[in-house]
Amino acid sequence: MRHIGAHVSISGGVHYAPERAVEIGANALGMFTKNQRQWAAKPLTEEEIEAFVGALAGAAIGPDQVVIHASYLINVGNPDQEKRDKSVAAL
Repeated sequence: MRHIGAHVSISGGVHYAPERAVEIGANALGMFTKNQRQWAAKPLTEEEIEAFVGALAGAAIGPDQVVIHASYLINVGNPDQEKRDKSVAAL
């Protein structure tokens, strides 16, 4: 089976991503772990994680069909020590 997907929004909650993938006819998805232009993000709760796992199952998308994209800000080769430290912490 071929897996076709696209980046989908996690706006409103990460658990909406699988539904959004299905809406566009995808059987795989890509998503950012958080806002790609900010360093800070609140950790996911157990409930959010469980809702995401349930939504994946409901969409018939396996965890191996999910591609996670990290922040655009990460640059472990940055010469600025503070930004390099933030990058390492973000990874």
